[in-house]
Amino acid sequence: MIGVRMVAISLSRIVGASIVMLCTWCSSASELQPLDDNSHGLSRYLLQFESQGLHQYALYIVGSNQGFSALDLVVVAHGYHPNPPDYGKLANGDSRRPGNYYRQWVEAYALAGFNVLVPDYRGHNQSQGFGFTHQGGKVKFPEQYYARDLLASIEALEQQMRKDKQIENIALVGHSMGGPIAFYAASQLAEKVKLVSLWSSAKYRFEQDKKNPFDIPFILHHGDKDTTTPISNTDYYRQNFSDNLLYQGVYNTEQHMLTQADFATAIAIDIRFIKHYFHGQSYD
Repeated sequence: MIGVRMVAISLSRIVGASIVMLCTWCSSASELQPLDDNSHGLSRYLLQFESQGLHQYALYIVGSNQGFSALDLVVVAHGYHPNPPDYGKLANGDSRRPGNYYRQWVEAYALAGFNVLVPDYRGHNQSQGFGFTHQGGKVKFPEQYYARDLLASIEALEQQMRKDKQIENIALVGHSMGGPIAFYAASQLAEKVKLVSLWSSAKYRFEQDKKNPFDIPFILHHGDKDTTTPISNTDYYRQNFSDNLLYQGVYNTEQHMLTQADFATAIAIDIRFIKHYFHGQSYD
Protein backbone atom coordinates (compact mmCIF):
# COMPACT_ATOMS: atom_id res chain seq x y z
CA MET A 1 0.00 0.00 0.00
CA ILE A 2 1.61 3.27 -1.07
CA GLY A 3 -0.67 5.84 0.46
CA VAL A 4 -3.05 5.99 3.41
CA ARG A 5 -5.21 8.76 4.77
CA MET A 6 -6.93 8.18 8.08
CA VAL A 7 -9.18 10.64 9.89
CA ALA A 8 -10.55 9.91 13.36
CA ILE A 9 -14.18 10.95 13.72
CA SER A 10 -15.47 12.16 17.01
CA LEU A 11 -27.49 -14.14 17.41
CA SER A 12 -30.44 -14.82 17.79
CA ARG A 13 -30.46 -17.06 14.72
CA ILE A 14 -32.83 -16.32 11.84
CA VAL A 15 -34.50 -19.34 10.28
CA GLY A 16 -36.98 -19.95 7.51
CA ALA A 17 -40.31 -19.03 9.05
CA SER A 18 -41.97 -16.37 6.90
CA ILE A 19 -43.63 -13.40 8.56
CA VAL A 20 -46.11 -11.30 6.58
CA MET A 21 -45.54 -7.56 6.94
CA LEU A 22 -46.08 -4.55 4.72
CA CYS A 23 -42.93 -3.05 3.28
CA THR A 24 -41.81 0.05 1.43
CA TRP A 25 -39.23 -1.27 -1.02
CA CYS A 26 -40.31 -4.88 -1.39
CA SER A 27 -43.85 -5.67 -2.53
CA SER A 28 -44.74 -9.01 -0.99
CA ALA A 29 -44.01 -11.33 1.91
CA SER A 30 -40.51 -12.80 1.89
CA GLU A 31 -39.25 -16.35 2.34
CA LEU A 32 -35.97 -17.53 3.84
CA GLN A 33 -34.86 -21.05 2.96
CA PRO A 34 -31.76 -22.87 4.27
CA LEU A 35 -29.11 -23.93 1.76
CA ASP A 36 -27.06 -27.12 1.87
CA ASP A 37 -23.74 -25.24 1.81
CA ASN A 38 -22.27 -25.01 5.34
CA SER A 39 -18.65 -24.55 4.31
CA HIS A 40 -16.37 -22.81 6.83
CA GLY A 41 -19.03 -23.51 9.45
CA LEU A 42 -21.30 -20.78 8.07
CA SER A 43 -25.04 -21.28 7.69
CA ARG A 44 -26.41 -19.94 4.42
CA TYR A 45 -29.95 -19.10 3.38
CA LEU A 46 -31.69 -18.03 0.19
CA LEU A 47 -33.94 -15.02 0.66
CA GLN A 48 -36.81 -14.60 -1.81
CA PHE A 49 -38.85 -11.43 -2.20
CA GLU A 50 -40.42 -9.15 -4.79
CA SER A 51 -39.20 -5.74 -5.94
CA GLN A 52 -41.45 -3.78 -8.28
CA GLY A 53 -43.28 -6.96 -9.22
CA LEU A 54 -40.09 -8.88 -10.00
CA HIS A 55 -39.20 -12.04 -8.08
CA GLN A 56 -35.78 -11.50 -6.52
CA TYR A 57 -33.20 -13.49 -4.57
CA ALA A 58 -30.43 -12.71 -2.13
CA LEU A 59 -27.84 -14.77 -0.28
CA TYR A 60 -27.95 -14.47 3.50
CA ILE A 61 -25.09 -15.81 5.63
CA VAL A 62 -25.23 -16.12 9.41
CA GLY A 63 -21.87 -14.96 10.74
CA SER A 64 -19.59 -16.94 13.02
CA ASN A 65 -20.74 -16.62 16.62
CA GLN A 66 -18.31 -14.11 18.10
CA GLY A 67 -20.73 -12.24 20.30
CA PHE A 68 -22.16 -9.91 17.67
CA SER A 69 -25.88 -9.31 17.49
CA ALA A 70 -28.27 -10.62 14.84
CA LEU A 71 -29.41 -7.00 14.68
CA ASP A 72 -26.12 -6.13 12.93
CA LEU A 73 -25.82 -6.62 9.18
CA VAL A 74 -23.20 -6.19 6.46
CA VAL A 75 -24.82 -5.70 3.04
CA VAL A 76 -22.63 -6.37 0.01
CA ALA A 77 -23.28 -4.64 -3.33
CA HIS A 78 -21.50 -6.65 -6.02
CA GLY A 79 -20.11 -5.22 -9.23
CA TYR A 80 -20.87 -5.52 -12.94
CA HIS A 81 -21.22 -8.98 -14.47
CA PRO A 82 -20.72 -9.42 -18.24
CA ASN A 83 -23.57 -11.98 -18.35
CA PRO A 84 -25.95 -11.29 -15.44
CA PRO A 85 -27.75 -14.69 -15.50
CA ASP A 86 -24.36 -16.29 -14.78
CA TYR A 87 -23.76 -14.17 -11.67
CA GLY A 88 -23.14 -16.42 -8.67
CA LYS A 89 -22.70 -19.55 -10.76
CA LEU A 90 -19.79 -21.94 -11.06
CA ALA A 91 -18.12 -22.87 -14.35
CA ASN A 92 -20.34 -25.97 -14.59
CA GLY A 93 -23.48 -23.83 -14.35
CA ASP A 94 -24.35 -24.70 -10.74
CA SER A 95 -25.64 -21.77 -8.71
CA ARG A 96 -23.46 -21.08 -5.68
CA ARG A 97 -23.84 -17.44 -4.75
CA PRO A 98 -21.97 -15.12 -4.69
CA GLY A 99 -19.70 -16.94 -7.17
CA ASN A 100 -15.98 -17.55 -6.89
CA TYR A 101 -14.94 -14.00 -7.78
CA TYR A 102 -16.63 -12.56 -4.69
CA ARG A 103 -16.62 -15.56 -2.36
CA GLN A 104 -13.54 -14.68 -0.30
CA TRP A 105 -14.65 -11.06 0.08
CA VAL A 106 -18.19 -11.88 1.21
CA GLU A 107 -17.15 -14.70 3.53
CA ALA A 108 -14.48 -12.56 5.21
CA TYR A 109 -17.17 -10.43 6.84
CA ALA A 110 -19.16 -13.50 7.91
CA LEU A 111 -16.07 -15.20 9.33
CA ALA A 112 -15.43 -12.03 11.34
CA GLY A 113 -18.80 -12.61 13.01
CA PHE A 114 -21.21 -10.47 11.01
CA ASN A 115 -24.38 -11.56 9.28
CA VAL A 116 -24.08 -10.80 5.57
CA LEU A 117 -26.71 -10.10 2.91
CA VAL A 118 -25.85 -10.17 -0.82
CA PRO A 119 -28.70 -9.33 -3.22
CA ASP A 120 -28.56 -10.63 -6.80
CA TYR A 121 -30.05 -7.47 -8.40
CA ARG A 122 -32.75 -7.89 -11.00
CA GLY A 123 -31.76 -9.93 -14.02
CA HIS A 124 -28.87 -11.62 -12.20
CA ASN A 125 -28.82 -15.37 -11.53
CA GLN A 126 -32.46 -16.43 -11.00
CA SER A 127 -33.75 -12.96 -10.22
CA GLN A 128 -36.29 -11.69 -12.73
CA GLY A 129 -35.83 -8.53 -14.79
CA PHE A 130 -33.06 -9.10 -17.33
CA GLY A 131 -34.40 -6.18 -19.36
CA PHE A 132 -33.26 -3.83 -16.59
CA THR A 133 -29.62 -4.90 -16.85
CA HIS A 134 -26.96 -3.14 -18.91
CA GLN A 135 -27.19 -5.99 -21.40
CA GLY A 136 -30.99 -5.98 -21.48
CA GLY A 137 -31.12 -2.41 -22.74
CA LYS A 138 -34.53 -1.51 -21.32
CA VAL A 139 -33.25 1.36 -19.17
CA LYS A 140 -30.35 3.81 -19.41
CA PHE A 141 -29.27 3.61 -15.77
CA PRO A 142 -29.69 0.09 -14.34
CA GLU A 143 -27.90 0.99 -11.11
CA GLN A 144 -30.88 2.94 -9.83
CA TYR A 145 -32.97 -0.24 -10.06
CA TYR A 146 -30.23 -2.36 -8.53
CA ALA A 147 -30.14 0.04 -5.58
CA ARG A 148 -33.87 -0.41 -5.15
CA ASP A 149 -33.42 -4.18 -5.14
CA LEU A 150 -30.73 -3.88 -2.48
CA LEU A 151 -33.02 -1.79 -0.28
CA ALA A 152 -35.86 -4.24 -0.87
CA SER A 153 -33.65 -7.15 0.18
CA ILE A 154 -32.91 -5.49 3.52
CA GLU A 155 -36.58 -4.89 4.14
CA ALA A 156 -37.43 -8.44 3.10
CA LEU A 157 -34.89 -9.80 5.57
CA GLU A 158 -36.46 -7.72 8.32
CA GLN A 159 -39.76 -9.44 7.57
CA GLN A 160 -38.12 -12.61 8.86
CA MET A 161 -37.38 -11.03 12.23
CA ARG A 162 -39.59 -10.28 15.20
CA LYS A 163 -41.16 -6.84 15.08
CA ASP A 164 -39.27 -5.84 18.23
CA LYS A 165 -35.96 -7.18 16.85
CA GLN A 166 -35.36 -5.20 13.69
CA ILE A 167 -31.92 -4.56 12.23
CA GLU A 168 -30.23 -1.69 14.04
CA ASN A 169 -26.76 -1.41 12.51
CA ILE A 170 -25.87 -1.76 8.83
CA ALA A 171 -22.55 -1.51 7.03
CA LEU A 172 -22.82 -1.20 3.26
CA VAL A 173 -19.85 -2.37 1.22
CA GLY A 174 -19.69 -2.11 -2.55
CA HIS A 175 -17.23 -3.18 -5.23
CA SER A 176 -16.88 -1.53 -8.65
CA MET A 177 -20.42 -0.81 -9.93
CA GLY A 178 -21.61 -1.71 -6.44
CA GLY A 179 -19.73 1.24 -4.93
CA PRO A 180 -22.15 3.94 -6.10
CA ILE A 181 -25.07 1.60 -5.40
CA ALA A 182 -23.92 1.19 -1.79
CA PHE A 183 -23.26 4.92 -1.38
CA TYR A 184 -26.69 5.87 -2.69
CA ALA A 185 -28.51 3.17 -0.73
CA ALA A 186 -26.82 4.38 2.46
CA SER A 187 -28.35 7.82 1.95
CA GLN A 188 -31.79 6.19 1.89
CA LEU A 189 -31.20 4.32 5.17
CA ALA A 190 -29.18 6.91 7.03
CA GLU A 191 -30.82 6.07 10.37
CA LYS A 192 -29.46 2.51 10.25
CA VAL A 193 -26.32 2.65 8.09
CA LYS A 194 -23.31 3.32 10.30
CA LEU A 195 -20.54 2.86 7.74
CA VAL A 196 -19.91 2.55 3.99
CA SER A 197 -16.86 0.93 2.39
CA LEU A 198 -16.15 1.35 -1.32
CA TRP A 199 -13.77 -1.02 -3.08
CA SER A 200 -12.50 -0.03 -6.55
CA SER A 201 -15.57 2.13 -6.98
CA ALA A 202 -17.09 2.93 -10.34
CA LYS A 203 -17.91 6.55 -11.14
CA TYR A 204 -20.80 7.95 -9.12
CA ARG A 205 -23.76 8.54 -11.43
CA PHE A 206 -26.74 9.06 -9.13
CA GLU A 207 -27.11 12.65 -10.35
CA GLN A 208 -30.38 13.24 -8.52
CA ASP A 209 -28.61 12.63 -5.22
CA LYS A 210 -25.38 14.58 -5.70
CA LYS A 211 -26.63 17.66 -3.86
CA ASN A 212 -28.25 15.77 -0.99
CA PRO A 213 -26.39 15.80 2.33
CA PHE A 214 -24.43 12.66 3.20
CA ASP A 215 -23.34 12.34 6.80
CA ILE A 216 -22.23 8.71 7.06
CA PRO A 217 -18.57 7.73 7.66
CA PHE A 218 -17.01 5.96 4.70
CA ILE A 219 -13.85 4.18 3.57
CA LEU A 220 -12.15 4.03 0.17
CA HIS A 221 -9.99 1.16 -1.10
CA HIS A 222 -8.54 1.41 -4.61
CA GLY A 223 -5.60 0.14 -6.63
CA ASP A 224 -3.62 3.00 -8.16
CA LYS A 225 -3.14 1.10 -11.44
CA ASP A 226 -6.70 -0.20 -11.78
CA THR A 227 -7.76 0.30 -15.41
CA THR A 228 -11.25 -1.17 -15.01
CA THR A 229 -12.35 1.58 -12.64
CA PRO A 230 -9.58 4.20 -12.45
CA ILE A 231 -8.67 5.65 -9.08
CA SER A 232 -9.88 9.06 -10.29
CA ASN A 233 -13.38 7.71 -9.57
CA THR A 234 -12.68 8.37 -5.89
CA ASP A 235 -12.36 12.12 -6.54
CA TYR A 236 -16.11 12.65 -6.26
CA TYR A 237 -16.26 11.10 -2.80
CA ARG A 238 -13.11 12.81 -1.51
CA GLN A 239 -13.97 16.26 -2.84
CA ASN A 240 -17.62 16.34 -1.83
CA PHE A 241 -17.61 14.42 1.45
CA SER A 242 -14.12 14.90 2.89
CA ASP A 243 -15.46 15.41 6.42
CA ASN A 244 -16.88 11.88 6.39
CA LEU A 245 -13.87 10.12 4.88
CA LEU A 246 -12.46 7.86 7.59
CA TYR A 247 -9.74 6.17 5.60
CA GLN A 248 -8.40 6.05 2.07
CA GLY A 249 -6.23 3.12 1.10
CA VAL A 250 -4.31 3.50 -2.16
CA TYR A 251 -2.77 0.17 -3.13
CA ASN A 252 0.16 -0.39 -5.48
CA THR A 253 -1.65 -2.78 -7.80
CA GLU A 254 -3.56 -3.09 -11.05
CA GLN A 255 -5.96 -5.63 -9.51
CA HIS A 256 -9.61 -4.60 -9.76
CA MET A 257 -10.42 -6.81 -6.77
CA LEU A 258 -7.64 -6.50 -4.25
CA THR A 259 -5.70 -9.70 -3.62
CA GLN A 260 -3.29 -11.25 -1.13
CA ALA A 261 -1.73 -8.76 1.32
CA ASP A 262 -3.74 -5.84 -0.07
CA PHE A 263 -6.98 -7.76 0.39
CA ALA A 264 -6.05 -8.76 3.94
CA THR A 265 -5.20 -5.17 4.81
CA ALA A 266 -8.43 -3.77 3.39
CA ILE A 267 -10.64 -6.39 5.05
CA ALA A 268 -8.94 -5.86 8.42
CA ILE A 269 -9.55 -2.11 8.15
CA ASP A 270 -13.21 -2.62 7.28
CA ILE A 271 -13.79 -5.03 10.15
CA ARG A 272 -12.03 -2.77 12.63
CA PHE A 273 -14.19 0.22 11.70
CA ILE A 274 -17.41 -1.80 11.52
CA LYS A 275 -16.84 -3.04 15.07
CA HIS A 276 -16.21 0.51 16.20
CA TYR A 277 -19.25 2.08 14.55
CA PHE A 278 -21.57 -0.76 15.51
CA HIS A 279 -20.52 -1.18 19.13
CA GLY A 280 -17.91 1.42 20.00
CA GLN A 281 -14.92 -0.93 19.98
CA SER A 282 -11.61 0.89 19.71
CA TYR A 283 -9.96 0.90 16.28
CA ASP A 284 -6.57 2.13 17.48
